[in-house]
Amino acid sequence: MVIYKEGDKSKGPCETCRKLVTTTFRYAPLKFNELVIPEVLQDFCDDCGTAVSIPHQSSYRIREFREQCNHSLEFRVPPHYTDILVAIGTLLKVSHKPNFLCRVISELYLSKADKPEGRDIHKKIVAALHDELARGKSKDRLSCSFPDTTFSALRTIAHQERKTSTTIVKGIIVAAKYDILDNRDGKLSKEFEELAALRV
Repeated sequence: MVIYKEGDKSKGPCETCRKLVTTTFRYAPLKFNELVIPEVLQDFCDDCGTAVSIPHQSSYRIREFREQCNHSLEFRVPPHYTDILVAIGTLLKVSHKPNFLCRVISELYLSKADKPEGRDIHKKIVAALHDELARGKSKDRLSCSFPDTTFSALRTIAHQERKTSTTIVKGIIVAAKYDILDNRDGKLSKEFEELAALRV
């Protein structure tokens, strides 16, 4: 197997330039579905900078990263939960995909609740479980995948509160409705936008 290193030159077809071009290998983040995999060796077009190919040696790094981020939850929610997620995505001009928005909002809240200073966020999530919005017949389906750190924080809170992981996610969605849609928390909204940009 040929092993390439950063700075090595090659040639390949560039779809953007629509011709055979000279390329250079370098490390850069790789967007893979909803994941952003850091520092993956790729072959870039010298003319336009587009990634032309990924060498075989990078497949191991990609597979390892995907295996670390394969914690997924599938669950049903009342339709107004989906409406909340889409409304947040529309307000912040991020996305209209409920699954993606669910993942980002969950990551944001769990990253805060998992810290010693995150007690207020933790309490807010739990309080949201008893809110009027937490009721309703579950008709819509959500499917979210989480990286290790987020999933670990989710499991910890669920264990502490003696709730299921999906119940905690539902609490996060309701809490986000009040924080972002009703109270227009600027700091939280900005953090959400920044995190979403990394996950696109």
